[in-house]
Amino acid sequence: MSQLPTEHGNTSTTAESRPQKRRFARADVSIPVQYMLAGSAEKQQGEIINLGGGGVRVASVEDITRGETVTLHFLLPGMKHEVIARGKVVLSFYEASSSRYAHGVAFAQIAVDDQKQIVEYVESIQHENADI
Repeated sequence: MSQLPTEHGNTSTTAESRPQKRRFARADVSIPVQYMLAGSAEKQQGEIINLGGGGVRVASVEDITRGETVTLHFLLPGMKHEVIARGKVVLSFYEASSSRYAHGVAFAQIAVDDQKQIVEYVESIQHENADI
């Protein structure tokens, strides 16, 4: 594995030695999330397993079609208010090892302050991991 700089000067580990295309650094996390598909008022439960300023990877028992619009509701550790973000599913696959679906969601609408909090939270995780 190699350490590569991201656009913000952070490093991320990749299995290959090619630059990442992501604009924001990401971190593996475990954060409960509620989500709603466009046109539905029913909230579903999932888990954010990867987080960055540009989007999330959500694990759920539900298969969501690529291209679907979802609204996400979650709390970052240490935050007092709920992050509400709208995004588009850009990747969806079944993860056999966890018996769940994994959905890459790119943020389309998110408050600037919430996005900043996410970026700072991811950076804090990366600093903690660098100290290990």
